[in-house]
Amino acid sequence: MCRLRSFGASQEILHLFYCSTIQSVIQYCSTVWYDSVTLQARTRVTSLLKMTSNIIGKPVIQGFHHSQISNTLRLAQKITADPSHILHPEFELLPSGRRFRLPWYKLNWLKNEFVPHSISLLNKPGGR
Repeated sequence: MCRLRSFGASQEILHLFYCSTIQSVIQYCSTVWYDSVTLQARTRVTSLLKMTSNIIGKPVIQGFHHSQISNTLRLAQKITADPSHILHPEFELLPSGRRFRLPWYKLNWLKNEFVPHSISLLNKPGGR
């Protein structure tokens, strides 16, 4: 982004470049890794987004956490609707049929992975 700006690219081109590359990669990958990274890594991503916001002159960080949650919910709903998906057996309904069984993990770092986090989001009121 800094290199493009140094070449004299307009604000529209910088914003287009941000939306087509940086934002799409961060939002696609954050669905899986955002909840399992350290606070230091989250801070680095946030500082990257703030720097990008300053370069293109438009706010880009607003709603990042909210969009990450909605992307995680959307992906979890796709997995539960597709029986051929490899993660579908991990989303097991409880006998009541209203909530999903949360997998039990012995290690703490596994509790912050995609499957347990998405199941806890689905089990919240309004999650499905």
